Amino acid sequence: MNQMQLTHIFTQKHHQNQHQNAPNLIVHFENWWNSFSPQHSILTSTIQQVCPTCNIIITTLHPSSHTPDLILSSIFGPIPSHSLSSSPIRILYIGENLNLPGYSHWKSALYRSSLKPAHFLFGNIVPTTQFHPLSFTDLLSQSINTINLSSIYASFSPEWIDTAFQHLSYIHSHQNPNTSLIQTHTKSIAFLARSNLFQFRTKLIASINSLPLNSISIDCPSKLNKNMKSLRKLNLTKIQFLSQYKFNLCPENSLSFGYVTEKLLDASLSGAIPIYCGGKKHFVLDRIFNLDRIVMIPSMNQKGIDVMLKKLEILLKNESLLSDFFAKPIYSQSAIECIMRLIVERRILLQYAVHIALFNKSCMTKDRKESLESCSDRVQQWINATSQSEIRRTLTEIHKQQQNLPNH
Repeated sequence: MNQMQLTHIFTQKHHQNQHQNAPNLIVHFENWWNSFSPQHSILTSTIQQVCPTCNIIITTLHPSSHTPDLILSSIFGPIPSHSLSSSPIRILYIGENLNLPGYSHWKSALYRSSLKPAHFLFGNIVPTTQFHPLSFTDLLSQSINTINLSSIYASFSPEWIDTAFQHLSYIHSHQNPNTSLIQTHTKSIAFLARSNLFQFRTKLIASINSLPLNSISIDCPSKLNKNMKSLRKLNLTKIQFLSQYKFNLCPENSLSFGYVTEKLLDASLSGAIPIYCGGKKHFVLDRIFNLDRIVMIPSMNQKGIDVMLKKLEILLKNESLLSDFFAKPIYSQSAIECIMRLIVERRILLQYAVHIALFNKSCMTKDRKESLESCSDRVQQWINATSQSEIRRTLTEIHKQQQNLPNH
């Protein structure tokens, strides 16, 4: 298979809108999960929006066969062995818990090694003293010449935040109590999972099944504890399936600060009450979700399970209490603002990464025939005038989205 078969080129539909001599931007994807599709990724479309005058070339070929300008990597593969100062601009996405043994080498590279694996970092991570947290004020006040690339710029921006952004109307409409919501949730408990790390999930199922209640049934259409048809055979999406149930047992596979996956969001979008363990009190939990409507499992041990069982049993034994609990707002009053800010922060991260990649490509070459200042100005034009104007455009788009939300 040749290079063109493995490369996808994005070009503008209206070439007359492109800036004269706008460059190709070669974006290389590596170390992603098997089903990941760069062509259909939100990252690719965002990069195109960030530089609308660029010809974005997406490739998954080994970097030795070409010279990428920007590398977007995840952690399902080897850590880069070369110095950041001699490599293309690297963006690293982390969607897994780095405290698990299989990812310890990535954790060491990020937190301990002097050889950092990326310039920019986002996903289920929490900026610490090792990283520069992304800041509107800090980045907007800097030009691309002054950003310090010896440190990592980081932003908490999990993959599921895009799904939340697509459901802002639903989230907005469920920031208030809803006494009728429970009427369509006629079944008991749903559980969907494939893995059983530390055997915690099967312990949860066994513990719930041991409650002295005849009304309990846990329906499991996925691989773990499967006892019914799969979602595919039922011809249902996950959200459609969960929307039949009063509860969704949805613990993370491990407990770590900042490790919050799509499980809690999926439960909330279905209207089911989440029985959840994860995040370790990360800010995203109470800024997006109403924790008073979640049956929390505070720890991944028997003590944490017992806390959950006590709460669950009370609700299942008292129909009035369960109705009141179910009617509570699903989302926090700060949910919309938090979701929008996380979307914008990732947009800023990609904005600066693309900006610097184009600057390096065009202005830091030996055969450059113009001044650094002139070249920098040209790059600014490719990026759609200035970083600040692009970010303001993003904020305007999000403001319009917010204004389209229905009134309570």
